[in-house]
Amino acid sequence: MVDRSSSVASAAHYSIWLSAFLGILAAAGCRDDATLHPLTDYLGRPTIAPAVVSASAESDPPLSPSVVAALHDADDGVSIGVLDAPAPFQFGSIVDAALDGTGNLIVLDGQAAQLRVFAIGDAAAPSIPETLQVLGGPGLGPGEFQRPRAMSLGADGLVGVFELHGRVHLFDRNSRELSHLRTLQLPMTVEDACILGSELIVTGRHSEHPGSIHVLTATGEWVRSFGQIYDSPRTQINNTLNRSKVACLGSLGQILSAPVFLPEVRKYDIRGELLWRTTIEGLLPLYIAETSNGSVTMGTPPNGYHSTVSIVADHVTGIGILQVAFVTREFVETGDGGDLLTYALDLDTGTGTLMGDDYRGVRDLYAGGAVLSSVLPFPTLGIISW
Repeated sequence: MVDRSSSVASAAHYSIWLSAFLGILAAAGCRDDATLHPLTDYLGRPTIAPAVVSASAESDPPLSPSVVAALHDADDGVSIGVLDAPAPFQFGSIVDAALDGTGNLIVLDGQAAQLRVFAIGDAAAPSIPETLQVLGGPGLGPGEFQRPRAMSLGADGLVGVFELHGRVHLFDRNSRELSHLRTLQLPMTVEDACILGSELIVTGRHSEHPGSIHVLTATGEWVRSFGQIYDSPRTQINNTLNRSKVACLGSLGQILSAPVFLPEVRKYDIRGELLWRTTIEGLLPLYIAETSNGSVTMGTPPNGYHSTVSIVADHVTGIGILQVAFVTREFVETGDGGDLLTYALDLDTGTGTLMGDDYRGVRDLYAGGAVLSSVLPFPTLGIISW
């Protein structure tokens, strides 16, 4: 991502995923003889002391009041996504969206499998969007997308679209229109991704290298892996708990990582050195279930659990935004009805606070504003400034 992140997915997207995933967990969560305990035995806990963020709004966020107000009351600004508008302005599912720094908004629509480019002018005072370009479409050809998971914009004009099963499409944005450069096939599944300098930062399960974060060149060559979150004899459990959302911190050469199923955020440098770790108190993670016959598998708390859906950051202002949803076996709260927990983090220290549970999805942060998204009543994007 962002991911930017991945990103706040639509209710339909989550429901499909949850049906399969929670079906696996149900046996562990419902067994009468199962003992649920916190994930401790195989957690890779670094020695660095964590900052602790409470799951209640006990202090002011590390943001100016004007920024908090703009994020919370996001009715002002430009909105994109209207049912009776021309086709490019209608979204099926917004996987990712970001401003490119030259007056354009780039949007990845997962349902349409398209990359769309809109001209909005000055981000501080955006104008009515104009459609510049529509790329992609469903398929397996170069520049065609199948199950896209993330999009990222690099500082050198590189745009990447990352698919679930490891295909990466790279585009050049150093002219008025995006042009397809190459399509790569990585030996991994993708959870989230961002571009840092000329390198691809990808989270997911690599077929050869353990870890939750994988660094690759722009031609797909593996550089290093790090950030192993869980390391047990159970490969499937390791793979699930190593899933992580990610955000790249531009010229700082640093990476934010937020595990999907653990209430934690970590900051690394590009070499994999841990710089800080923050734990979020009061959230319900997944559990490990041990049964009387000695089997070990994953389980869920009876009422549900919390899952990270996105983390975004702006290295200029030094602020990161973490968003967490609550998942049950019936549905996931998507953030459109006052249910998406939104935390603000100081990128220097990892300290932060809960801002509230009634914010829209934050897709992109920049020095003067943000790109926000909503799912209901239909997918829309908003560009706000402060």
